[in-house]
Amino acid sequence: RLYLNPVFSFTQYFGHCREAYEVLSSKLSEINRQLCFAGFAIIWIFNKSEGSILIPNELHFPAFLFVISLLADILQYFISSIIWYIYYFTNRKENTDESTQEINESELYNIPGWLFYITKIISLIWGYSSLANYLFN
Repeated sequence: RLYLNPVFSFTQYFGHCREAYEVLSSKLSEINRQLCFAGFAIIWIFNKSEGSILIPNELHFPAFLFVISLLADILQYFISSIIWYIYYFTNRKENTDESTQEINESELYNIPGWLFYITKIISLIWGYSSLANYLFN
């Protein structure tokens, strides 16, 4: 596991940047998921009915945004795994050691994953700001 130095050192290798990005984006995804479920829990506290679900109308939009965030999270991994499997399947060379086969992929393959990544973060922030608006107004 990578532990980041608060002070950037110019002696680090470029590979460390990628490792840091992977660790940090993975951690952010975990936190995003946990905060979505916490948002649902906060909304559930305002359930106004016994035995059935009756949530105030003002909380439907934040709940919707938390659902969008979780859906974008799933789609980020699902779509990215399909794209990279297709890339692997179409570019592998027969009878070659895959651990030594060099690749030079386009950054375009990562764009769908990035779009879902950004969508889930924005949806979470927007959901919590809508929830805070309800709680404090």
